[in-house]
Amino acid sequence: MKKLFKTLNATIMVIILSLFITGCANSIESINSNEKQNITTNEKLYTQCNMHAYKGRVDTVNYSVGIFIPVNSEVTILDSNRKKIKFDYNGKTIVLINREKYSGLNIDQIFNRYFGKKKVDLSKFTKKERDAIKTGQVVKGMSKEAVLIALGHPPAHATPSLESNEWKYWKSRWNTMIVVFKNGKVIAIRD
Repeated sequence: MKKLFKTLNATIMVIILSLFITGCANSIESINSNEKQNITTNEKLYTQCNMHAYKGRVDTVNYSVGIFIPVNSEVTILDSNRKKIKFDYNGKTIVLINREKYSGLNIDQIFNRYFGKKKVDLSKFTKKERDAIKTGQVVKGMSKEAVLIALGHPPAHATPSLESNEWKYWKSRWNTMIVVFKNGKVIAIRD
C-alpha cells in the first residue's frame, strides 16, 4: 500500500510538473503575430521622447540618470522580445527594458510610445518648452504634452492617469519628483 502511494504521488507530481512547464512555455510565446508586427528589426526610427540610458539600459520607470538620448534621435531596432527592445543609438547598443508592473503596458505598446517613423514636431511648443525638452528638464508653464516628451511617461503604478494634476517621476532609484499641473500647465516641481 505504501509503495502504491509513492507511485501515485510520483505520477501526480510528474503530471503537475508537466502542466506547469507547458503553461510557462505558452506564456513565453504569448505575444501573437498581430501584436508583434509593429516591431521590425533593422528599421531606422526616431525616439518619441527623451531617454536616459544607464550602463546601456533604459528603464520604463524613466530614471533620469546616465547617457541622455534626446527626442528625435535616429535609432535602429536590433532585436526585441516580450520584455525588452534592443536598439542602436550612435553606434552604442542600448536595451529598453519594460517593467510592465510599472509601465502598465506590454512591449508593443512601449515600442509605439518610444519609437516612431517620423520625428516629433517640436514647433508647436513655445521656445521655453523647446529649450526644456532639449535638456530633458521641466519648467513652470510647460504643457503636459511637452513634459511627456521631456521626461517620458510617468510610471503608471504611481501616476495611473495622465488626467491627474500630479505626476510622480523617479530621478534615480531613491529620489523622486512630483510635477504639479493646473489647467494642463506645470505650476510647481517638488523634489
